[in-house]
Amino acid sequence: MGQQVLTALNKLHSVGYCHWDLKLDNICISNGYYYLIDFALAQHILQPDQKGSYRKIKHFKGNSMFASLRKYKLHPYATPIDDIESFLYLVCFCMDEFYLPWLNDYIK
Repeated sequence: MGQQVLTALNKLHSVGYCHWDLKLDNICISNGYYYLIDFALAQHILQPDQKGSYRKIKHFKGNSMFASLRKYKLHPYATPIDDIESFLYLVCFCMDEFYLPWLNDYIK
């Protein structure tokens, strides 16, 4: 699963977008292949030298359990690193019997 999701993220990043909402609910399986779904929070990647309008974020949107620290702190733009960080949290969650150190805070 991890390799297929990482490949999907790589393709998404190569066309200039970040998913920005990785979670188990946004990964589907069909015929033994895993797919990323739900691109509602996907955001165009702006390079540092580009000018453009960033989303103004007043409230957190998405899944806070797997969110990157930048997204959790309401940064206005996404980077591929945000998706990779979320992906690593998701993989750790799956490999550690569905546990993360901040799970109790998330459930509250």
